[in-house]
Order: sequence, then C-alpha cells, then structure tokens
Amino acid sequence: MSSNTRLLITRRLPEPVEERAKHEFDVLLNPSDHQYASADLVAACENFEPSALLVTPTERLDEAFIRQLPGSVKIIASYSVGLDHIDLAAAKKRSIVVSHTPGALTSATADIAILCLLGAARHAYRAQQDLRHGQWKRWDPTGYIGVELDGAVLGIVGMGRIGRATAMRAQAFGMEVRYWNRTTLSQAQLKAKGLSATPCERLEELLAVSDAVSLHVPYTPETHHLIDADAINAIKPEALLINTARGSIVDDEAILEGLKRGKLAGIGFDVFDGEPDFNQAYLDAPNAYLLPHIGSATNQARNKMGMMALDSIEAALSGNPIPNTACSS
Repeated sequence: MSSNTRLLITRRLPEPVEERAKHEFDVLLNPSDHQYASADLVAACENFEPSALLVTPTERLDEAFIRQLPGSVKIIASYSVGLDHIDLAAAKKRSIVVSHTPGALTSATADIAILCLLGAARHAYRAQQDLRHGQWKRWDPTGYIGVELDGAVLGIVGMGRIGRATAMRAQAFGMEVRYWNRTTLSQAQLKAKGLSATPCERLEELLAVSDAVSLHVPYTPETHHLIDADAINAIKPEALLINTARGSIVDDEAILEGLKRGKLAGIGFDVFDGEPDFNQAYLDAPNAYLLPHIGSATNQARNKMGMMALDSIEAALSGNPIPNTACSS
C-alpha cells in the first residue's frame, strides 16, 4: 500500500492492529484515546485529508458529519458489528464504502451472554456485594436462592451468529432452546451447528414460554424498544431477560417496572440505551446483573476486529473486492 494512502483511526486500538496500520498506511493514531467531538473529528479529517477512516461505535457519524468529509475518503471501516452509529444512506450518497466486522466477536459476546444469564439466575451481583462489604455473616439455607438452568427454556430473539453461539452454550447447560427470527432456520442449518431449537412464529409466543430471554437482534428502527411494556406483560412470570445486543432494543422504564413488580425475576445487561450514560435506576435493582459493554473485550476478538477492518481498507484502496461491506458505493 502506498505511503500516500492516509488512514485516520479515531480511538486507540490493540497494539498489533496499530503496528500493522503504521506499517501499511500513512496513519494518524489517537495515542491518548481521547473522544473526538464531531467538530474536532471534521477538523482532523480536513487537516489530514484521509483516504480512509477507521471508527468505533463511540463516534456518531450522522448525515451532517458525512457531508463534511473531504472527497478523499473512500471507505469508513467500523470497528464493530453494529452500524447504528453511521448514517449508511448518507455514506452511499457520497459513494463512501462502509465496512464492519461480523463474526469477529461472536464467541466473545456469546460468552458474555451466558455470564449475564448465570449472573441474573444466581443473584451474583447481590451475593458479591454482600461478600465484599462484610454483609455475609454465615451460610444461609434460604439466602441468595436462584434458579438452575438445566431443563429451563431459553428464548433467543434473533438467531444470527451470536444468537446461535449463545444457544450452543445454553444447550451445554441442559437448556431447551426456542427462538424467534425473521426467517426460520432449516433443520439442516441447525444440525450443521449442532443445535436443536424450536422456532416460534411470533415474539409474544416465545416470550410466553421462555424461562429466560436473550436478545441478539441488531438495532434498527423496527427493533427500537422491541421489548416494551406489552412485551413485559407477555413474558412468562419471573423470567430472566438478557441483553448483549443494543441498549435501545429495550424500553428502560418497562424493564424497571417489570423488575419492581416481580414480573421479571432478574436481568443481565451488557448494553444500555445512551451508554455510557444510562438509567441510574438500574443501580438500585438488586436483581440486575450489569456490565459495561464488555461483550467483545477479549484479545482474540479485539485483534481480529482490527485486522478485519484493515483488510477492508486495504481492499477498498487497492481496487480489490471488499470483504464485510454494509454499504457499497
């Protein structure tokens, strides 16, 4: 790749990714890992005249921002699977390719989904808080009573890569898997993944029969507040709700009300609407197991994400077929 090919990376990335970027591109890194304000990012692009941007979900690339990008920009590579932070229509209008990193974080995120499920099922947050703050005085035959996963029904909302990987892990715990998806998977597709799962035609049907519900749909206008007050009313009493997808898929007020009145036995959330700002009422719910969006936080996943992004950039700027495009020019 020519040293004249200029790449702007908006956040500090794992060392192997940055080393490759420095070797292959004229790159502007962000060693302090500061958060670019939109105006500052526009200014950086104007001063650096990049051919490519490598961005993360913490940058909101709306139509106004994309309209101000210099004409040199050919590709925006997102260090993510989800692309709700980028206006794809605006990018297409500017003939800018947008790529992402599907598959890179499947295993890592599925692991976190199971962690959230176990944490919610066994009151892990409250038990650990008591231990750390000197509130655990003795073994209690009726204390911290949770539920076992063996024999329970897990409802998967969205049977894509991460949904299927979560289902495989749940089966290892002896759970029965049911799912709701835009398209029903064939038995051959399920068998190829070692899965046994029963489809539900409607979301409400899945909610009514699931002891735990795990969300794995992308965020779109159609999935905004997919789990709302009506969904909570439809859910099986004392079910668990797990979200490792996107925070805006759930209606916070409906979830909190469900916890308050015992309709939900517990939740395990790794993502939040408006994060890192989120509804602080979750902190007062003892049956809420909460994590700060660490689904992809493994060396393997984060390195692979960066390498996939660089592969897409290299292909786009070399005139080769571009892998993992979500928006092509």
